[in-house]
Amino acid sequence: MNICIITVYNSENCGSFLQAYALKTALEKLGHHVYFLNRSKKDTSHALKPHIEDSIKKLLQLQFKDCKNIWKRYAAFTEAQKLFPTISESDEIYHKIDCFVIGSDTLWNLNSKYFSKNIDIYFGKNLNSKIITYAVSVANTSKDKFVNNKTAIECSQRISDISVRDDATYEIVKDVFHMDCEIVCDPTLLLNKDDYNLLIKDRPTFDDAPILIYYFGNLPDNSVHQIKRLREETGKKIISFGQYRAWCDINIPFDPYLFIQCYRDCSFVITNTFHGTIFSLIYEKNFADYGQEKKKIKSLLSSTDAEKAFALTDEDLLPFFENRLDYNIINKKIEEHKNSSIQFLKRNLNN
Repeated sequence: MNICIITVYNSENCGSFLQAYALKTALEKLGHHVYFLNRSKKDTSHALKPHIEDSIKKLLQLQFKDCKNIWKRYAAFTEAQKLFPTISESDEIYHKIDCFVIGSDTLWNLNSKYFSKNIDIYFGKNLNSKIITYAVSVANTSKDKFVNNKTAIECSQRISDISVRDDATYEIVKDVFHMDCEIVCDPTLLLNKDDYNLLIKDRPTFDDAPILIYYFGNLPDNSVHQIKRLREETGKKIISFGQYRAWCDINIPFDPYLFIQCYRDCSFVITNTFHGTIFSLIYEKNFADYGQEKKKIKSLLSSTDAEKAFALTDEDLLPFFENRLDYNIINKKIEEHKNSSIQFLKRNLNN
């Protein structure tokens, strides 16, 4: 079949990039030809104008390293996005698409100005073939916003089969759209570490298996203290990925390939992010997870029997570093969810 994915493949977010890559690869493994619906960069994190504005601001503040990293990030994602063949409505192949797959990511997040503005696209209003969703999410949008949204309700009735990423989206589909649906795994879990390593097969390894920090926002002071203490106890260097931290040994700007490289080579992960957690599991790392206030992370670790990775901000990190998680159990749980998710795709995409 010819399949067209509708998602945010060209944002400057490693998780979004890898979701798109994983779903594309999984569908290709099932024997399909896969394309992406072309998405304008306007109003996205990969738009050129804000990069220019941000770099001028950094230059005026004499923050030359930050300015350089802005363009390193932009160049890295521009290059990486070449993996995704895109089509537009004017292309001949567009009219030969057998099925459109909406997802994954928070495409139904009506709290977002971008997704609200583009609701016709992400609910498939003008699509001319079969439509399904894969692991789509409403994020934190309330039911009320869908009850009063005519476009969302009407478009949902044209979708042949809906799969979602989380309980909140499941409830909205059942209670507001009055449709059956199922919860599937995030598409990044459809692949294994060998699949991701193909993206970086020619890259050298980091020396001495460093500690990786992939954390959104500022780390609390007591967490910084514990991380520095762990460095002293283990002798490991620390990589900060995506955010500059002067006290870290290595700082790396956002880059989806370097993201995979860091996970391949690190000895331990400190994170508070959803995909930081997922890739810790995929690469079978010991890790300390500060994201227990985030429902989707809590659900992920609960469903994989990996809750002991949760850490409090003032906890000693050495036991997390040394305490090997039981990946026999974890991998079995992931494989079960992966297999049921693949069955959803097979059921809907058989010729």
